[in-house]
Amino acid sequence: MSLRKIANGQFILTCRRKCFDHQIKQRNLNQIYLLSTRNVFRSTLMKGIEIVSNDDFNIKKSEGKLPLIETKRENKPLVLLFTWMWCEPRHSDKLVDLYLKKGFDVVVASYSIPEVIFWNRGVEKKASILLDFLHQNEAFRPIIYHGFSIGNGLWTSILWHMSQNKDKHAPIVDRIKGQIWDSVTQTTNLVRNTCYVIFPNNRKMGQLLHKIVRAILSVTGHGVLDNTLSMYNRNNAIFNHPPFKIPSLLFCSKDDIYSELEGNLAAFENWKAAGIQASMKYWENSEHVRHYRLHREEYMETLDSFLRSIGVENQELEEVIAPYKIPQVQRIQIQNK
Repeated sequence: MSLRKIANGQFILTCRRKCFDHQIKQRNLNQIYLLSTRNVFRSTLMKGIEIVSNDDFNIKKSEGKLPLIETKRENKPLVLLFTWMWCEPRHSDKLVDLYLKKGFDVVVASYSIPEVIFWNRGVEKKASILLDFLHQNEAFRPIIYHGFSIGNGLWTSILWHMSQNKDKHAPIVDRIKGQIWDSVTQTTNLVRNTCYVIFPNNRKMGQLLHKIVRAILSVTGHGVLDNTLSMYNRNNAIFNHPPFKIPSLLFCSKDDIYSELEGNLAAFENWKAAGIQASMKYWENSEHVRHYRLHREEYMETLDSFLRSIGVENQELEEVIAPYKIPQVQRIQIQNK
């Protein structure tokens, strides 16, 4: 219920402010009141994967590794929101709420350092589990992907698995209507970038860690690194030459050292050459995975335009949630059936 806590806090804060004129203050209060009093249902499906919805739902055990979700209606739009390393709930919840207001359910995936380092046993395993989840939960359609930084690696792993058996996974591909790629990490300088990500606000510590890791690798060998790097190279090839013609939107910036502009431009040109409906938005000055925060208005205009272009209706909050609903707290349990 962290979304509701955030909204309640904003509600109280806005009430205390007296610098707004009456009309602006009343409009803000009405919007925040709707957010703070509506029901938001969320449940952890497994470590690093949770589902969030405006609607109540039942969760049942299934043959797969993730449970079966029972929704109130068959065609339930779903967003796969794959976050970045060290992403905090207060950051991802803003993006979750963005899609909840449009009527989507949201599956949020996060990661740990060991999952990224030991890619086969971490991110790759999670990709296989999520693919099974999409097969079992056919009610979720259409599906939109929106990922950031290392989260794009999880998505390209899913695309790779689907490309290995296109006939089997064709029903899922048909349900995927769009991809939003934000701050895609490149394979260039992989070790350096990983060390810098661990210390995002302290470049000297990142440089020191990079030297230590290189020294260790020079003594112990590159077995783990080579395996992870091979997965990165494979996924980078999927990003540059997608196996499926899914409409795509790319967000990047010129000064993002983790997501080089040249690599993004090359991928974008490959998409266009392959006949993929593609669009791109880049900034001269922005930060890795912070484009939405630093350029909110431009980001939302581009995103909404893309969603309209692929036929996904941009619903307003009032169309999804009945106003002035009495707050309720619901605990969702997995049923043994």
